[in-house]
This record gives sequence, C-alpha cells and structure tokens, in this order.
Amino acid sequence: MASGPINGSPILVTSNRGAILELLCHQDRLSRSEIAERTGISLPTVHRLCTQLEGEGLIIVTEEKRDGRGRPSQLLSFNASSHAVIAMNIRDQGFDGIVMGLNGTVLEERSEPFPEGTCGPDQLVKALTDFAQKLHSFADTRNIPIHGIGVSVPGIIRLDGTIEYSSQLEWTNIPLTPILDSVFHKPLLAENNANAFTYGEWIRGAGQGQEPLIGCIQEQNGVGAGAVCNGDILRGARGGAGEIGYMLASPDALDRLHTHTGDLEELLVGAETETGQRFIDLLALAIANISVAIDPAKVVLRLNDDSATGIVIDKIKQRLIGRIPGQLDIVKTKLGHKAELLGVGEMISRQVRTNVFAD
Repeated sequence: MASGPINGSPILVTSNRGAILELLCHQDRLSRSEIAERTGISLPTVHRLCTQLEGEGLIIVTEEKRDGRGRPSQLLSFNASSHAVIAMNIRDQGFDGIVMGLNGTVLEERSEPFPEGTCGPDQLVKALTDFAQKLHSFADTRNIPIHGIGVSVPGIIRLDGTIEYSSQLEWTNIPLTPILDSVFHKPLLAENNANAFTYGEWIRGAGQGQEPLIGCIQEQNGVGAGAVCNGDILRGARGGAGEIGYMLASPDALDRLHTHTGDLEELLVGAETETGQRFIDLLALAIANISVAIDPAKVVLRLNDDSATGIVIDKIKQRLIGRIPGQLDIVKTKLGHKAELLGVGEMISRQVRTNVFAD
C-alpha cells in the first residue's frame, strides 16, 4: 500500500499553525527554513510553532541534513499516528479498509468477505458497520484519534449520502451516512466508487497531478467513470456525473426504458469477452464520448481482467484514431483496487483537516 504525503488541492487554512500542518501533510521531510519559504510565515514564528507542534506530537523529526559546513538542519514530518481517518471500499463480495493518517500514510489495512449468509441491505450495512468498528478498535488500542469515515460504494449516491441505487449490492434508497452517524458520530462521506478510484489515481496513481483526469472502471455488473477538475471531483447538479453506463449507444436505445441499468451497461455486460471487438467498440464509444466533453489530460482505465487491460487500451487507441480530435492518453491503473481507498480516504481527510489543525 502506498504511504506518505499526497498530492492534493489546497484547503481552507485559517492559521499559521494550520498552514504548517497542511504543508507537512503534502510535503514530507522539510526543514524549518523550507517551511518558512513555502508558507510565507516568518522563520522565528515557524521555529516557535514547530516546537509547539512537536511537543503536542503532531510533527516529528525524521532526519537531519547538512548543508556544507553549517549546522545540520532537522527535517520535519507530520506524525501520521497523531490524527487519522477510516476509509472503506465495498467491492465484489467483501470489504476493504484502512486506517489512514491525515497525510495519507496507511497505518492499518484489512479485507474481509461478506459474512456467510448475508443477504439484504440491512444485513450488509450491519456487516459494514461491524467492519468499521474493527478498524476503529485498532486505532483506539493505539491511541490514534479517528476524525472521520469515508466509504466507497458501487452505485449512484445522492449529495446527502443516500445510496439511490446500486445494482451490484441490490440497494435502493439506503441512507448510509445517517446509519453510520448513529453509531460513530463523526464526519462521514459516502462516495461513488468510480469517483473514489479517479481521485486515488490523481493523488498517487497513474494520473497523479494530471487535470482534467478521467478514471474509468469496469465492474462485474457494469461500468463507471469519474473526473477530477481543479483538484476536486466533478459531481454534477445531482451527484450523477460519470454514470457512463447510462450512455445511449445507438438510436435504438431511445425505444427502450432504462431505469436501474443503462443502455451501454447492458450491452457491455452482454459482450462475450473484454478483448472481443464488440466490447472494445462499446468501451471506446464511452471513453470517446466523455472525453470530447471534458478534454482530459489523461484517462486511467481498470478492467475486471487486469491482464487484458493493456491489450484493450491499445485496441481502443487504434479504434479512435481519426474519430475524435487529437489522440487520447489512455493508461492502465497503477493502484488497482487500492485507488478507491486512497481516494475516499483523502476526501474525508480534506473534510476534517481544517478543524483538526485549528488553534
């Protein structure tokens, strides 16, 4: 699992203290003079605040460096164990989860299958809650404060955290964040898995720092996409941006009703193999259509069959030559299924850092 400082967009910083901690969450092992230079805070103030923050256990001295014959400079880092969040991903037939420091360092990683006999949304949400409590207990036994919980879910999620529909989980109108809030009483975030995947790849993966970035994932029951623009997820007015499974693949789609499964999604699921021409053409249509609307710097792709991804990418690139403006930069995922965890973990970290770092 990747660890350490992450690429992220600026958040609201309301104090010198917060500015120093925010910087150290994104840039590891900095000297006090480097901190002063990058934040614009006077060096004496940086010395005073860093001494205070070190005393509180929020930052640590990781090493020293020597510049010529002068006095060695201490290099400072954010102490990941001082403040953390929980990130979880629901996929296939199980849960993945991490305890993550607010600088992106993974402190604990676990995976569990769905409990035997689990059926229905109530039981599955209960199993998810139990899984979250295990991660929380890990942090509690090590005196690591947990400040928020993020969950990546395969489905359409309203802005209030309600799972409007998930074909993979067979969920409809499940108020996930209110349910979790009744147990944990912490800031919560439920995020579409394609959005979380894309954000994770933008933070540390194959699309690190590239904007706009499109992430596209194939799931067992369909396909989804996300987009990062200006350091944040492009969500749309109702939180449904990136639902490319609902793209209409032909005029014939206008003669059919699509409620819980989109036209393109149905056709992709019905395609025989991921490397077959029909699958290639359908996925090429989806990537081309969303790309001409957003004009991405890069497209990151993940398929169910990881071994087929490179072949599929090459075929899609060839298929789109001369069909859309320019040439798309399509690359394979670097993080795989860990992208959702890192993505939703950073999203909930951004949500809580301002308050945690306040005076």
